[in-house]
Amino acid sequence: MIARGPRVEDGDPPRAVVMDFGLAKAMDPAGASPAGLRFTARYADWHFMPGRMDREDALARIDKLQALCATAGRPAERIRIMRHVSMLVRDTAQEAQEVTDWLVSLVDQEMAHRYVEQIGQRISTYREVYEAYSRDDDTVRRIGLSSGALVMHGTPSQVAEQIQAFHQTQGCGGVSFTFPLLHPEGSAGFTAGALPLLEKIGVCVDAPRRAARW
Repeated sequence: MIARGPRVEDGDPPRAVVMDFGLAKAMDPAGASPAGLRFTARYADWHFMPGRMDREDALARIDKLQALCATAGRPAERIRIMRHVSMLVRDTAQEAQEVTDWLVSLVDQEMAHRYVEQIGQRISTYREVYEAYSRDDDTVRRIGLSSGALVMHGTPSQVAEQIQAFHQTQGCGGVSFTFPLLHPEGSAGFTAGALPLLEKIGVCVDAPRRAARW
């Protein structure tokens, strides 16, 4: 989250948590530039894409990668897609919305505007994503909440349904989570609430069944 001043809660700094829907060895790719996509197609097991990408743009990117895989002599299924998600789970949708609105109110608007203006010039992965967004204060503030991550804030069932849809309709093979509040209540809401639902519907495999390996 783009904000100034002290942390809003005590504890460790925010970090990303990766959920892999199956088994694969991860290798970091080189972004969305033409050279980066060629590198991914030839060498990588994973390709990271912002969660905010439109479905059509995401599927077009996957089609391009698969074509590049064929050119490189690799099976298209060797490339798996990782998306970035801001995760917050609460017992009720109203509570999740209230916490989200509070977090948005903490975003430094000036810094968020600067981020949106400059990030596309520096990182090709985000250039096309932010071109689709307006530059009004409210939109930019909400981008400042999670940058390129798609906001999935809600109840355990709401979050599980969104991740399932990501997996089934956008070719998503894994999710990198950012918890805006790295707090026991927040992580427990996901691990004890949403994760069992995802395992039940078969979207992800629990650690014992995959021998605790990624």
